[in-house]
Amino acid sequence: MVEFVKNGGYDCIKGNHEAVMVEAYETQNMRDWLSSGNGGEHTISSYTNLPLINVQEHLTWMKNLPDYLEYDIKDENGKTLFVTHGFGLPFYQSKNPMYLRNNRISKSILYSVQKPLYPYEQDYLRYPIFNVFGHEHFNEPWITEHFCGIDTGCVYSGSLSALEYPSKRVFTQKYIG
Repeated sequence: MVEFVKNGGYDCIKGNHEAVMVEAYETQNMRDWLSSGNGGEHTISSYTNLPLINVQEHLTWMKNLPDYLEYDIKDENGKTLFVTHGFGLPFYQSKNPMYLRNNRISKSILYSVQKPLYPYEQDYLRYPIFNVFGHEHFNEPWITEHFCGIDTGCVYSGSLSALEYPSKRVFTQKYIG
């Protein structure tokens, strides 16, 4: 998959799994990566079974991936597209990579936006962006006028979902493994 995305020139952002893999190789602390549930064992197995793949080349590519993508494509509300790995809307101004990659979201957080707690930025629902993110999976894409949580748990035998922007049309394929 990395070869396909990298060589295809597709836009891609750095997620927590890529960041953990790069850190493991750079610090030579493979133990944490392998025991953390971040896919280290499966990843090493994949590279072992594909000997023609250059791991160093992939690591360099992953290290240089952006933490977010912004597109000047406006939806019906005039909001531009902001793509992050984790829920990134509250971190738009700071663009803090740790939060953009790892932030989990719950409906209770969004229902209590009147008094955001640290590290959330104030009034983030007023930002002129529409945030599309993954990392936290839902049974179906969670779409509001401000964001879309697109991860529908394919890795857990759920579905693989995609969002067409700016129409916000959703495409979903059930897991067929």
